[in-house]
Formats: sequence, structure tokens, C-alpha cells
Amino acid sequence: MAIFKRSNIILIYAVCLVLMAAGTVLDQTISKFIFIENNKICTFLAAVGEWPMMLNGWVSAGLLISVLPGKEQVFERRVTLVLAACGILGGCLALLDVKEMYGGSTLILCMLGEIVLAALAAFAAYKFCDKSNPGLVRRTALFMLFAVAVTAVLITGMKIPWGRPRYSYVRSTEGLKFQPWYKIGKSQKDAFAAVLDHEAFKSFPSGHTGFSSTLIATAALSYVIPAFSDVDDVLSGIGVAIVAVIAISRIVMGAHYLTDVTFAFMLVYTICLILYKVLKLDKE
Repeated sequence: MAIFKRSNIILIYAVCLVLMAAGTVLDQTISKFIFIENNKICTFLAAVGEWPMMLNGWVSAGLLISVLPGKEQVFERRVTLVLAACGILGGCLALLDVKEMYGGSTLILCMLGEIVLAALAAFAAYKFCDKSNPGLVRRTALFMLFAVAVTAVLITGMKIPWGRPRYSYVRSTEGLKFQPWYKIGKSQKDAFAAVLDHEAFKSFPSGHTGFSSTLIATAALSYVIPAFSDVDDVLSGIGVAIVAVIAISRIVMGAHYLTDVTFAFMLVYTICLILYKVLKLDKE
């Protein structure tokens, strides 16, 4: 994958470190400058921002089923089916966030749209993947599946103890102070427990940016779908561009700071890089 070439690895980490340094100094200033309350475009991007989690989960299930072991291989077949089910069920968690953004018929349409697109992508992966190398197909599926699973565990696990208040709440709540990303603690969360919901203190790191960053893993489809074999760099570029748009939208709507979105991307990029090496996709 082009995004994991040595030169690109160095470039990506360098850019992320520069952005982290800038955010460490200017987080609040940047948010204050670009904040737009109740922006409809940002709301839409937030509603679909975790969809890549569903995409990867369902596509990985399609890949696994396409190379399902025969009935005589009982254990391997059951493990494969369980992993495929985890991809489908785990991907459905992406739908939970939509209800935070929309309601009524808009909510239903948005959910249905995400389900249909993910299902079509999963079917395409099942139908058009190269089944002549089942081992590579399985490793690619596991790469996509584990990228989402590890991301979900780490980002969710970090948000709670970090307790960083979101900019929109700092702006609107008297007495609530800006908290630098490197300061870990729930003192403000405890102090405002009677006034603010716990969601107000989940700024670091950005979940939407993290889950959308799993599009990095989606680019691995170029290994198993012949039609994508020559467009790996294009897939990676599109994925990074989408992540950037969603990350910026999260800052604009006051849900996150620059350091929140930058760290989330860097974390997921590192997760994908490690999985890429462990699953030996770099040998193909």
C-alpha cells in the first residue's frame, strides 16, 4: 500500500507532529476562529463520519464468506463465520451515532442509505474478490476488521479517563475551562456532573476522525479486487481527503480541537501500520 511506503510514513508522522505542536499552542484560538454553531453540513458529516466503521466491518464479512472453508473444516468454518458476524454486528454500531444528529424521517433515510451502501460494498467484495489466493483474502479481511475493532477499543477507552471538555461546552458553560490535550483528569467532569452530560467531556481523542481514518485499511482492497489493483494510491488519497474533511468539520462544530482530530488520525494510522506488518500484507 502506497500509504505505508517509508517516505509516506515519515511525511505523515511529520505533518501530524507539526499539527500536534500547533494545536498544543493554538487549540483554543483555532476553534474560536472557525467555530460555526449548528452548521448543517457539519451535522451531515458527523452523521456519516463513523460510516467507514460499518463499511470495513461489512466488507470484511463479505471477503471472509467469499473464501469460507468447506464443511469438512468444521473449526475453521465456525471461526470464519463468527468473525464475519462480528464484522456485520460491529459495523452496525456506526448507526448509533446517526440518532444523535437526526430524528424522524431524516434519521430513517440516513440509516437506510448507510445500510444500503455498506451492503452493496460487501456484496461487491464477495462477488469480485480474487478467490485464487484465499489466504490473502482472509488476511485482508482481518486487516480491515481488526483496524476497526482496535480503534474502537482504544479511542473509547481513552475518552473516559481523559475527560477533556468539548469546545462548544467550554464556550457555552460558565465556569468550564479549556483543558489542554496533555492534561489527563476528570476533575471538571466531576465538578459539572449535575449540569452537563458525560458526552461533554469526550473531546480527546476524536471518535469520528478515528473511525473515518479506518478508510486507510479499506485501501487494502486493491490486493484482492483486480479492478482496484492499479489504484491503491488513489484509494489511499481519497481516504485521507475524506478524513481531513470530517476532521475539519468536527472542529468547526466545536466538538473537537485540532489536537483531538490529529491524534485520532495518527493513532489509527499507527494501528493500521502495525496490523499491516503483523498480517504480512507488505509481503504481497
